[in-house]
Amino acid sequence: MDFEEEMEVEEERSMEDRNEEVMGESEESEKEKGFKMPVLPCSPAGFKLPSLPSSPALPKAPEKDQEEAKEETDEDDKETEVVDNSTSTAKPSIPSIPLNYEEPSWGGLPAPGYSLEILKNGTIAQTVRLEGKSMFTIGRLPQSDLYMEHPSLSRHHAVLQYKAEASQDLPAGFHLYDLDSTHGTWHNKNKCFPRKYYGLRVGHMMKFGGSTRLVILQGPEQDQEEESALGMTELMAVKEEKAALEVLVQALTSDRKCFLKSRLE
Repeated sequence: MDFEEEMEVEEERSMEDRNEEVMGESEESEKEKGFKMPVLPCSPAGFKLPSLPSSPALPKAPEKDQEEAKEETDEDDKETEVVDNSTSTAKPSIPSIPLNYEEPSWGGLPAPGYSLEILKNGTIAQTVRLEGKSMFTIGRLPQSDLYMEHPSLSRHHAVLQYKAEASQDLPAGFHLYDLDSTHGTWHNKNKCFPRKYYGLRVGHMMKFGGSTRLVILQGPEQDQEEESALGMTELMAVKEEKAALEVLVQALTSDRKCFLKSRLE
């Protein structure tokens, strides 16, 4: 045996001795820890063990503290919104348009039992009680006593005025008064002059603007109009005379106003 072979044998022995020492140390540590260490086999020279693939990085879960902080901020925002709503001032209401009508001194509270029936297509669509005051407004404003939504009605269209005691000029009872409306007022199918009182009796019919609804005055029997002994032809003649007289009075009134205005100028 030459020198090189002896060196190889000694190296193998030294390797075996080292392995035995390592095995002894591992056995002692296993006895102390209570479990056995797996022994890796000796790899031959020049061989490398394959490395395990690295696991992909997992996304970090949201931290609990951040979620709690976010919830707290959301709750704080809600609390501030509630406080702002509670402390916010109410919106101002739309001011009502003043009524261009002065109630006369002869006005009085109506007797009980009066009401208005509003007919739509021949059926009663609404009933308005006339009680508690002497004047009742009709128009397109929601605060009107008789509120009608038709666009042809004026905001303050007409007034129903009650007269407690009869006089030479006007009888007692309700009177219809047009407030110079744009599309007019009708009393028993006759168009009313603006700013003029028309006496109403129970059963009389009214119409306002372009609305197809009919308004009928209802009330005590003693306020119903008595049946006339005149025939139909005579009634028509009386009606025409009244209409002509009203036109004449209206013309004289306008001429007098123009005359007074010219004198003042």
